[in-house]
Amino acid sequence: MNYQKIKNTINSICRCDNISKVLINGDVNNPCYKIIQSQNNDINKFQVPEPFSGKVDKAKIIFLTCNPSISDKENFPNIYSSENEYYELFYNRYDIKSNIRPGKIIDGKRVFHNDGQYVTNKTLSEVKSIADHILGYDSNPGEDYANIEIVHCKSKKIKPFIDENTVKECVNLHFSNLIKITKANVIVSCGVDSIYVLNNTFKLNAKMHDFLSSVNIFEHVKHFAFIGQPGSSDKRKKSDAINGVNLLKIRDLINAK
Repeated sequence: MNYQKIKNTINSICRCDNISKVLINGDVNNPCYKIIQSQNNDINKFQVPEPFSGKVDKAKIIFLTCNPSISDKENFPNIYSSENEYYELFYNRYDIKSNIRPGKIIDGKRVFHNDGQYVTNKTLSEVKSIADHILGYDSNPGEDYANIEIVHCKSKKIKPFIDENTVKECVNLHFSNLIKITKANVIVSCGVDSIYVLNNTFKLNAKMHDFLSSVNIFEHVKHFAFIGQPGSSDKRKKSDAINGVNLLKIRDLINAK
């Protein structure tokens, strides 16, 4: 994968034009107004949207969730940070050999915080266990799997900050570019919000725990498994979510590429 193409994709998301339209121009009609304003009114303190986490051009599995949560315990880049800083954090999110900084993820389970502590994240830990189950071995985070969001701006809650206009805007601006740079032909959609968006956007008619093969997404063929959101009451852990014939199909698809 072209290094510059990945950097360009990261940069276009981190410096999305809607941020300045809302925080500098005060565009109250902007489709992303609510979620951008949910952080603060100061563009200098605004934590940039997360493009993805991990080496999406190499990962065998992509985990897709609705949007990233926000934390004040990570030294997160702002809109004026360098392209190299964006690349180092997001593309090498799981790679602690390159640079250890707040926001990096250790062993796929722990997040490095500003105070120097490595804090276990339940969502990340669960995703790691699902990847292990699918692959049938102890997965290498960031290499075997990576994470992508549908809506990239960070918030503490999905509602009331994200509505259909926000989703449509983010998908139209960024999702096709992300699909183009992903190597994985298997995408694991996590949670009811992700299913809802995919169904509405691509007319999939998917249900929780379905497995849909050969779905055309922006002229790229992908295969989708649908599981519960980590931490939710829906089945999402290991064999409860993906088992039997579907698990074998997914492993065959992964091994075939």
